[in-house]
Amino acid sequence: MGTDGPGGGTFSTPEELAENLRSYWPEQEERSPYIVCTGGEPLLQIDSAFIKAVHDLGMLIAIETNGTRLPPQGIDWVCVSPKAGSDFQLKQGNELKLVYPQPEALPEVFAGLEFDHFYLQPMDGPQQQETPLRLSNTASNIHNGSSVYRRINIWESTDHSYVIAHINESENRKPHAPR
Repeated sequence: MGTDGPGGGTFSTPEELAENLRSYWPEQEERSPYIVCTGGEPLLQIDSAFIKAVHDLGMLIAIETNGTRLPPQGIDWVCVSPKAGSDFQLKQGNELKLVYPQPEALPEVFAGLEFDHFYLQPMDGPQQQETPLRLSNTASNIHNGSSVYRRINIWESTDHSYVIAHINESENRKPHAPR
């Protein structure tokens, strides 16, 4: 949405913003509306008053943060995507999504943290190879090396648009695909 996109703008109160967000879901929808706040860094704006306003209207709230700030209580889903060289502080949550490869942010650095799910996302950009080969290289590079890499289960989408790498010591189940 943003400040200048469709439905964006400046809102006087957290309640006004939450009401605007809620207006995008049909009344007859059976599932709870699910708000995902991304960045820049969403924790520069999100506070307890906003979380309460969202919950008061029956919505759920998720964030994707770089992990350099600690979140207020009440966020329903916390995804951390750490960046190499950052002041990483948030060491627990629902999901850790690491852009790979980052030479200063290798998966084994994060494997012992308290997250329900660990994912690797292939790095994108003009210097990267075409998607199918890049994903194939990511998958093969993960399997070389330490015991952490051997605990990572990998699934590649049939259209080669993403790869899911899930660190999981006890189960061998396929995680949900990104939406």
